Amino acid sequence: MTLRPDLCFLYGSLLLPAACTEPSADERRSEAAAFAPSVAMASRVDAGPIEQGMSAFTLDLGGPEEVPYLPPRYGMALRARVANVQLFQSLVVEGETPLMASRGARIRVRVQDALGASLLGRVRWSADGELHTVATAFPRAAADAFDMNFDVPAEWVSGAVDFEVELLEDEGRPRTVGDDVARELRALGARSQTLHVRLLPFRYRADGSNRLPALDAEDVDALRRHLEAVFPISRADVQVGEVIEYDDPVSPLSFDEHVAALEEVMARRALSLDERVFYVGLVAPEAEFRTYCANGCFAGVAPLNVSNVAFQRSAMSIWYADESSRWTVLHEIGHALGRAHAPCGGVPSSDPDFPHQEGAIGVEGYDVRTGTYVAATRADFMSYCRDEWISDYTYQGIAERLAQVDAAAWRARASIPRAPRAHHVFTVADGVEHVRTMDLRPGGEVEVRARYADERSETVWGRRITYAEGDAISLAVPIGAERYEALGRVFEAPREP
Repeated sequence: MTLRPDLCFLYGSLLLPAACTEPSADERRSEAAAFAPSVAMASRVDAGPIEQGMSAFTLDLGGPEEVPYLPPRYGMALRARVANVQLFQSLVVEGETPLMASRGARIRVRVQDALGASLLGRVRWSADGELHTVATAFPRAAADAFDMNFDVPAEWVSGAVDFEVELLEDEGRPRTVGDDVARELRALGARSQTLHVRLLPFRYRADGSNRLPALDAEDVDALRRHLEAVFPISRADVQVGEVIEYDDPVSPLSFDEHVAALEEVMARRALSLDERVFYVGLVAPEAEFRTYCANGCFAGVAPLNVSNVAFQRSAMSIWYADESSRWTVLHEIGHALGRAHAPCGGVPSSDPDFPHQEGAIGVEGYDVRTGTYVAATRADFMSYCRDEWISDYTYQGIAERLAQVDAAAWRARASIPRAPRAHHVFTVADGVEHVRTMDLRPGGEVEVRARYADERSETVWGRRITYAEGDAISLAVPIGAERYEALGRVFEAPREP
């Protein structure tokens, strides 16, 4: 038999000398079976506070063909207790916050009255009837209260989910909820959702630079991971589309010029038959963001798409492939999903129903990219405040809208595609009115009085486009009349050359 100095070191005074030796295969299987009869695998977890010279470790419980040697039997936690259990994805999953399928999760277990105890935490996770177990051991807790963290892989999260958490101590038996909350059982339902994004890089030719925004494979992957970390989605499908050759300026403080660039994106989104896809234009008007925004700037613009119109699933963003640029893209996609501003950072207008003061996220979050928790006092990313995350309010709103987008896309695929028709899009921003032609599919929401050259007039349907970032409004109307009366204004159609 071979000595096991690692286990002797970790468990020293807790083990009999015989336990510091390698058991036989039969002994290993018998002991492992008593510990975890239906084990799939174990996940790495974060270590909490432990005694100097000791370290927490994760038990790799293996598959049915190989059952590894385990430390001595654990049972009832005699002093330590489970004080709180929380499940996280982007946020703590509670109340109306949905659990997203095919996406990893983290379970945080707060342990109290634990000082000096040798503990084992165990999670039994069942999804659609398939059982998985993950465990982590703390040889000797160095603090009275600490957290045990368990990572649940994406492939475990599907359909009807149940999980229970157990806290065990060496030599004894498990305690249940009735025995001071050492075990907690939860039932959840997981749903799958994909966000489809098409990036359109602008070649900026206004200054003669022909500059393209940085958009290599690593930049696209970083944006994808950012979207998946924050949004209520199972995955983000991010593709790079056509390059838009753009001759007009996009000045830092000209909202009208930002909207004009956005209209290039909306025109392309309007012709797409896949209603699920959000089109995002990216432009770099200067070589560096600090130069571009030295005296302040608009970082992006998007329609405030409250009515869930397909061609308004569009956004425009200044892009320098950094964390700030990625947050801007998320913010503008949020507007295209119908989300107004959260009240923080001097936004021009905010959502009157936002529930948390100072635009805070309101509940604790979790960033899977860094493995860190996010304080509930952080600002919602739909505000202008920095150090942001997503609130439960915004999370639920985006989840509901994406479900509506998917449902509408299925209905559109089941119907006969309707041919686009040319529209005038009148835009008033910065006190300037301009008009461009855009092909849109039938449909509208604003009554417009159309007056023709032969003095006829009739009511037609137009589309109103509002923007959250500045004082601007657009009206899309079918081409044909000389002028259009709506929204308290008269819009003159451009004259034929």
